[in-house]
Amino acid sequence: MYKALKNLFGKGDTQRIVLSNVQKNDGIVYGAMASRFHMGANARPTKDVDAFVPYPKRVAQQTERELDKNFGSNQFYSKPAKHKGTWKVKDKGFDGIRGTKDDQTVADFSPMPKPLPPHSTMTNRGIKVVDLSHVKKTKSKSLGDQRFRFRHAKDQEDVDRIDFYRRRI
Repeated sequence: MYKALKNLFGKGDTQRIVLSNVQKNDGIVYGAMASRFHMGANARPTKDVDAFVPYPKRVAQQTERELDKNFGSNQFYSKPAKHKGTWKVKDKGFDGIRGTKDDQTVADFSPMPKPLPPHSTMTNRGIKVVDLSHVKKTKSKSLGDQRFRFRHAKDQEDVDRIDFYRRRI
């Protein structure tokens, strides 16, 4: 119970630790977190960080160790994802047992694509983030693919929020 409460009200910020590891390993943030970097509060809330990194397994294990050290317990674990080369860092949740329903993904680390996403930009914190147009393009592409039906609601919301944000500025 103590570990679960410490995780809930913990002394560390998981996103800050994950993003610092992405920055240290010369990674590029993409997905919902990238739109959050560009649009701030106008973006859809997200808890996980998606990043392209040179060595996904190594960065995932490094991030897991830093998160465990910060929380003072073995609260996180890394595992390969469905897509080849992608690694996930997950929180064990309130029960402290890996592989249960309450586990939450903290980060997804994918290998660097070839060619690199166009128009990678630097934010004021020194973290590389893909451009908002790239986020919209990938979300729109997945909306047209029936294999990603399970993502359509989130992707449509992201595209709508990007369009609304662009009209405002």
